[in-house]
Amino acid sequence: MWKISLQQVMRSWSAVVVALAAGVPAAAQQILEVDTEAGRELVGGAEYSFYHTVVDYGRRLVLAAEAADPRAVTAYSLDDGSVQYVFGGGRAGDGPGELPHLEATAVGPDGVFMSGRGRVLHWSWSGALLPEWRPTAPPGADLCALNGRPALTVQKGVVFRGDDGESVVLGEEARTSLHVATPSAIEDAITAYFTTKLACADSAAYVLAGNVHVLTEYKLGAEPRLVAMPAELVEAAREEMESADRNSAYSNLFLADDGRLVITTVNARLLAGAVLDRATGCYALLRNRPWTSHVTYVGMFGDSVVTAESSRQPMATRMVDGKRVRVFSSERTHIFVRPVRPVSGEPCA
Repeated sequence: MWKISLQQVMRSWSAVVVALAAGVPAAAQQILEVDTEAGRELVGGAEYSFYHTVVDYGRRLVLAAEAADPRAVTAYSLDDGSVQYVFGGGRAGDGPGELPHLEATAVGPDGVFMSGRGRVLHWSWSGALLPEWRPTAPPGADLCALNGRPALTVQKGVVFRGDDGESVVLGEEARTSLHVATPSAIEDAITAYFTTKLACADSAAYVLAGNVHVLTEYKLGAEPRLVAMPAELVEAAREEMESADRNSAYSNLFLADDGRLVITTVNARLLAGAVLDRATGCYALLRNRPWTSHVTYVGMFGDSVVTAESSRQPMATRMVDGKRVRVFSSERTHIFVRPVRPVSGEPCA
């Protein structure tokens, strides 16, 4: 006999109610699987440690920071992994072309944006350093290109660089100064800073508040719009958050090459993520087979995904409760292109 707790029932029902209220199907239209044992390696090795990885579909580039020069961004060919560009890098600082710490990377039509500690650097494709931008509102950690201009999250909104170089804030309730008067407010601000994800599509910015499973669309001249999260994805994320005591179980938010929004999870055995049609709310669920916790999805084009992966070989062993267990490194040491295959259902019309 199956045993289902009242808490599980209420969680599942609340997720379905949210989806139905927004006019979104309560079940996925299609199931997709990523084959984590097939595909091709672009670049990698034990000496690498990749982070802040993004994909430029138009130029067929994968851009990533790497531990050997943590304030530089290298652009690799999506076809053969060869190095095409290197932006920034070198000494940490606050001078021209310098960052104290690289927090995020985004691709614009005329170059690459790199953010860190409230500053955004802009490098042209020819390697020239363009005027930097310092947002007037305290920004979050994620970065994207909104209408070709850098944009970051703020509390309950988005801030981007206007045509005149000044900061423009989207969201009527957006906060342009931090409200941290109490210890709980400080904790909430820190949690939001590290769990909020951002992706941009033309004139729309999408903000995922991962700690509360809320996805919001921001557009210039329009009211913020809540976008229904796929019910199955929310349920899987909640289970992961409870079992692993996480503030969020979402690892990434980005656009596929066809404009769909991709939401991925951290270490979720049930689901790797979902692919959401922003206009209709129709979505497909994304699984990886065989399951592995060593994969981060960073891009999706055609019938392939781009992944940043850590080695599947154990780095060490340790004793836990009298038993020897293998310890794996969490560093992403390889970038792959993996095939995606439909398993069931039909694609969104």
